[in-house]
Order: sequence, then C-alpha cells, then structure tokens
Amino acid sequence: MGKAAIGILLLLLQVLAPIFAAENPVTSNQGWELRRDREDIQVYTRKIPGFPFDAVRTVTLVNDLRLSSMVALILDSEACPQWADKCVESSVHEKISDTNLLVYTANDSPFPVKDRDILARVHWSQNPVTLDVMMTSEATTGIVEEQKGRLRLT
Repeated sequence: MGKAAIGILLLLLQVLAPIFAAENPVTSNQGWELRRDREDIQVYTRKIPGFPFDAVRTVTLVNDLRLSSMVALILDSEACPQWADKCVESSVHEKISDTNLLVYTANDSPFPVKDRDILARVHWSQNPVTLDVMMTSEATTGIVEEQKGRLRLT
C-alpha cells in the first residue's frame, strides 16, 4: 500500500470517522453498507438512529508496519500536513493516556466548501489474540473554541 493510501486511511480514521466506543452499536458488524473499495481500503457507512450523519468505518490491511510506527505517525500531529491531504493544522490537545487522546485537526477544503476542523477523542485498542488494531474517533464539543472561517465537525 502506498504512502498516499496510508495517508488517506489515517485521515479518514482521524477526521471523518465518527465511530464510537467498542460497546456502542456503531462498531458492531451489523448494518454496514460498503460504499467504496479502492486500493485495498474499504469504506462502509450506516445510519445511526437520532444522529443526522452516517457512521463511517474504514478497513484495510497494512503489512510490514509496526503498530508503534502507526501510532507515532498520529502522535506527530505537526507532521499531518506533510502526509494527509488537505490537513493544514493538527495537534494533540490532551494526552489522556497512552491509548486515549484529544486530537485537533483542521482541513483546507476547496471552494466553495468551508474549511473544516474537529476535536476528536481518539482511542487505540488491539486484540491480544488476532493483533487487529482498532482506532475509534468521536467528535467532541465545548472543549476548544470554534475558529472563525472553519466549520466545526461534531
């Protein structure tokens, strides 16, 4: 998988995937509809009752990459503009624990779309048997002041 594909995957995981905690029905395998399957990345969506936007789940297999390397890439938030398309700003707002972070990211959207930003609660987990890694991300509100000229994703 190329650098661009990994960048797209990580950007989707960090910014566009309103996926909630593992016990939440959003992360169960029921009801997901495949929307796109390109370059070994599958993008699924499904409705969330009472929520105006679809949940998004991305799935891919990354070979020859240590988990610690992928986590280090996300933690190096200042490097986000170098590898994630449209990312103009990113920072770890708060490190709650080694596996829980508040991450702020801003994207430069093409005209006529307004630029976007998000403060997301990001949680990493790994299945000890299969070694599958899951990163969940949930938009937050009321923690960081909204920025003029940017639409806050919630």
